[in-house]
Amino acid sequence: MSLRDRLVNPLRRVATTRAPLVTALLLIIAGLVLTFAAPASALDESDQDDPPDSEGVDLADVGVVEVLEVNGFLDPLVLDFVTREIEAAGERPETIAIVLQVNSSDMIISEAELVELAATIDESTVPVSAWVGPSSSFTGPAAQLLDWVDTVGLAQGSRVGALGPALVRKPAGQSRFDDAGPLLNKTLDGGEGFDAGIADIGPEQGSVLGQFLTQLPGVQTTIEPNDEGESTLRMVSVTRLRELPIVDQLFHTAASPPVAYLLLVIGLALLLFEFYTAGVGVAGGVAVICLFLAAYGLAVLPTRPLGLALMILAFVALAVDTQTGIPRFWVGAGLVLLMVATFLLFDGVPLSWLPVVVAFVGTALAFTSGMPSMIRSRFATPTIGREWLVGEMGTAVGGVSPEGYVEVRGAQWRAFTNRATPLDDGDSVRVLAVDGFRLEVEPEEGGARDYRDRGSH
Repeated sequence: MSLRDRLVNPLRRVATTRAPLVTALLLIIAGLVLTFAAPASALDESDQDDPPDSEGVDLADVGVVEVLEVNGFLDPLVLDFVTREIEAAGERPETIAIVLQVNSSDMIISEAELVELAATIDESTVPVSAWVGPSSSFTGPAAQLLDWVDTVGLAQGSRVGALGPALVRKPAGQSRFDDAGPLLNKTLDGGEGFDAGIADIGPEQGSVLGQFLTQLPGVQTTIEPNDEGESTLRMVSVTRLRELPIVDQLFHTAASPPVAYLLLVIGLALLLFEFYTAGVGVAGGVAVICLFLAAYGLAVLPTRPLGLALMILAFVALAVDTQTGIPRFWVGAGLVLLMVATFLLFDGVPLSWLPVVVAFVGTALAFTSGMPSMIRSRFATPTIGREWLVGEMGTAVGGVSPEGYVEVRGAQWRAFTNRATPLDDGDSVRVLAVDGFRLEVEPEEGGARDYRDRGSH
């Protein structure tokens, strides 16, 4: 499959299931990406459907075990990947087993698609097994797929359960979960799952993937002595690890709730940064990429339109005070909207606290300190220096006692008063000196007069 196809296929999946507005946005951006992409002939990848023969090994004699990595949410890309690999494996005479190496906590595919995947596993001409490794889990409705595989292995430290309502479970008396107790809302570790009959191979026999594979039917093994004089069971059959192609992995990662959320926040923030700095376009280019991936992730995930609208409004509010160069009411309003939008963005999909804290703290720091300083530096600082400000007249903004802000020629500056003379909001002031990014000022009337008072001549 060419890289061009890998870029278009995820978008095509979204186009058949999501709103026309989102679809149009994705297709427009995809068109721009593909317009500047290399020719398809240069992007075609080598055929990876048939694994190369191991050196000196006849695969037809020893057999091949295809291990499919299934990580993260079960989304349309993972669904297509597993379905495609199972169907392809049935056409390879050397393939003797398929193993799903699973670490997944939820699914974002429809119930109908889950049923189709269960049927694909059940109808496979090659035995399909599942292994949940250490520190991994297989939870949520998708874990009901374990009813349809031939062999299940649970390693020490793995978790399985939280099945929810029955979607693709086998009838009572045939299901692996008959003796597992009420697993609707709870999970079991590897040992408990084995004792409950969910797993055929428990932690003692399947603590690592290689150990699990040696116990699958049809896998050839041999016993060899090790350096300590003991016998070791070694696998003779060849193992082939298969994972999502690189472009599919990129989109699969973007469809993760924390990643899609952070990409959206970063993209919107960088757009504002590019707008106010008018730089060479690096920030804008990164923003377009972030928003492109975020748009795909939000289209695949169960996203609430209200949450997305509030997120955009939050950055509109932040932009208001960014324009003035001083964080005031609208920065606070924007941060409140950002927090509300965060909790309304996804429907029924958990969002961990870490990306929320990172996004909120980063945005707060950027728009209360970084962006205002950058705006004042850009719009209030001439290229030949600031000495021209000395003697200029201005107006106090909000009072200066002894520090505050003044407006000089339409730009706001941090200021402090000469000899701590207090100034009220709206008082006319005269600039006496420039101290870095701060102005030393005095009242137009009644201030101290000395050699620095150039504006009085």
